[in-house]
Amino acid sequence: NSLSASAITRTGATNSPVTALDYSVVSVALATGGLRLEKKITGAGAAFIPNGQNFTGKLVCTSLTETMERDYTLTVDTTTLPATIPVLTFNNLPGGAECTVTETNASGQTSYTATTVTIDPLITDPAAFPLVTLTNDYQLAGLRVSKTVTTTAPVIPTAFAFTVSCTFLGVAVPLAAAD
Repeated sequence: NSLSASAITRTGATNSPVTALDYSVVSVALATGGLRLEKKITGAGAAFIPNGQNFTGKLVCTSLTETMERDYTLTVDTTTLPATIPVLTFNNLPGGAECTVTETNASGQTSYTATTVTIDPLITDPAAFPLVTLTNDYQLAGLRVSKTVTTTAPVIPTAFAFTVSCTFLGVAVPLAAAD
């Protein structure tokens, strides 16, 4: 876009041109959009995630050959059934970029998966932004204790006592009496 102005002045019978002025106006804007990030927790071991557990990671978007990252933190509320984790919204992401997430802090999951979305700058309603789903799967583990006695004593000991304690993400895991 530009704006130019020129004129001729007349003094008596003499015409004099006025130097043209050019007011160039140029602006460039990057088309941007957004996405929403939801966290799902699955598996039989998910019930042991402590309330207030933070999940940290990075949103990673790639547009052409450029990569941008943004940090995020999601916090689980296990006082509700099922447990809830608020959806995060990210704005001002490059239009056409492909985005996914990674977790940077180990949270005890057996595995995690994340979907990938493409940013559409034509979507302006945050409720309609594409949704990246990050799923952590928690499976139960087992523990088996055994004792081998090697002795030359005539009486072989048969009673041994032991205790087991387990923690998960810094919190004690309750064990049944038979465990």
